[in-house]
Amino acid sequence: MVTETTYDWLVEKLTPQIFEIQFNVDKNQESVIRERLNQMIRNYNMEFQSKYGHADKLNLFYLDSKSERLLKEQNYIQTSRWLLMSISEILIFIGIMNFANTRISDIMLRQWECKILERVGMTKKQEYR
Repeated sequence: MVTETTYDWLVEKLTPQIFEIQFNVDKNQESVIRERLNQMIRNYNMEFQSKYGHADKLNLFYLDSKSERLLKEQNYIQTSRWLLMSISEILIFIGIMNFANTRISDIMLRQWECKILERVGMTKKQEYR
């Protein structure tokens, strides 16, 4: 809550705000339109800063292009994809090695058991049963 005089002062000093404007443009014309909009925004922000004496960091408007954001995020997407594929390959390799180790250990254990049974008197014919 503010007083009426503060409200009147704010109405005089503050500018109307538009929160978002979206444009659908042809890909061929996108760079030209983006540059033109950036120039308009830069000029208006400089005019606002000089008129009201605000710091250079205070900008009323800025341009956020989905195509530029997508280009920036593609590196993140590729890195994430590469990392997840590497982790998946490592887990698959570990699984295959675990399976191979289990099978080889089973075979070796079975051979060892057969040798022990032969030593105590089991014949080859009995072993195959």
